[in-house]
Amino acid sequence: TVSLSGFVDLEYITADWYLAFTSAYQVSIKNSASFDSLSLVQNASPFLIENYCSGIYTGTFNTLMVSSCLTGGTVRNSKFYKGLGTGAHCINVTNGANDIVFEDNYSGMVSLTRATGIYGMDLIANRATVTRHHNLNCEMKFTGNVVRVTDVDYCDKLKGSTDATTG
Repeated sequence: TVSLSGFVDLEYITADWYLAFTSAYQVSIKNSASFDSLSLVQNASPFLIENYCSGIYTGTFNTLMVSSCLTGGTVRNSKFYKGLGTGAHCINVTNGANDIVFEDNYSGMVSLTRATGIYGMDLIANRATVTRHHNLNCEMKFTGNVVRVTDVDYCDKLKGSTDATTG
């Protein structure tokens, strides 16, 4: 966890826990991965997440959380997956995020608990763009002012990949 920092520039790292950045001036993460989650809160400048992978088995964390990033940012060529579809979304963008761009990303649940309201991407932002996003085994929700979504590859449910005990 990094709070009240300047410019954070990470490349070619693998973290065996979560990465959390609160009130950083700017965050740039490239060619990296974490086993749990990535959290970006109140960054002062646009962030960049590129060629990043985050996966978590338990359901209590978002694999990517972006909150109160008023100056926006870009997430490109990255993957955010969860083992269990309970407790939190894969990608959660909320609380005043502006000018967020997602390009060529993947998100999803390996085993989805049906009817939980858990999403592969829950995007609440102003001026957001989602292009060439691949979502696997869960729903997507887009809310905000001027949200543009193009070329989305969406699969709500893979046969046999739910924890339901009936049909």
